[in-house]
Amino acid sequence: MLAYNHVPCYLIYMKRISLIVIVLFAGFFAPAHFTMAQTAPIVKLAVPYVSEVPDGRWVGSWKNACEEASITMLQAYYSGQKTISIASAKAFMQNLFNIEHKLWNSDANTDTARTLMLITDDSDFNGRIVEAPTVSDIKAELDAGRPVIVPLNGFTLGNKNIPFLASGSGYHMFVIVGYDGSTGEFITNDTGDTVNGPGHRYKYARLMNAIHDYDSVDKKTDGPSRVIFTYPKLVRTPGSHRVYFLSDGIKQYVSGPSVFSARSWSWAWVNVVPSSWLVGFKDGAVINQK
Repeated sequence: MLAYNHVPCYLIYMKRISLIVIVLFAGFFAPAHFTMAQTAPIVKLAVPYVSEVPDGRWVGSWKNACEEASITMLQAYYSGQKTISIASAKAFMQNLFNIEHKLWNSDANTDTARTLMLITDDSDFNGRIVEAPTVSDIKAELDAGRPVIVPLNGFTLGNKNIPFLASGSGYHMFVIVGYDGSTGEFITNDTGDTVNGPGHRYKYARLMNAIHDYDSVDKKTDGPSRVIFTYPKLVRTPGSHRVYFLSDGIKQYVSGPSVFSARSWSWAWVNVVPSSWLVGFKDGAVINQK
């Protein structure tokens, strides 16, 4: 017969109860990531979609209109528009074509520097070029409600819905409008995808590897990894009626409604931003009606 130590039943029950109490106590005070699975965030900004071929025909300037379409989408977004008609999009894009031809005798392969110039001078929002951005950098902008414009090597991107010419540069540009943390994907408004452009998803790694600026010297899309972080031109902070005009890292107080009238500004263009973000801009001269 095997010998064993007899343990009274009531002691077994007390040990079991103690163990249950310890587990519950630990679960109550443990960090959330130890007690339950966290729901990965999905962020998707309401950016109206614009195709680089609004009529679906790859002809003339519309064969290379991804940059203009990207600017047009964010012109609508920062102006408070939920949608934009094809006619309005084409008119805005045509104006950008005209400006590009006047400045550079071409509207094709507009790199980030030229795209930023168009944004600064000919749109109602701002931008700044950021070198070698990370996934976290881009997600932080999206969390703050600021879409990101990205230049890309279309061959590396690998979207079969976009008809890149094998003999061409493969230069492409679109807007990142969100991300899905549960799948590890960026959500984009892909200007060149006529099948699934609005909300098209790319894995983080695929999109990040494809980010390259256009090199006007070798005529290839093999430039550095850089993007355009965008932000509004007219802002106020929560609970405040003080409106500021932003440009080149400077904020200028707008003295009153008369300035809006004189400059044909719309109150719908005023975006609400956190005070903690606005303090990063230096104070400039007050804008008065002249």
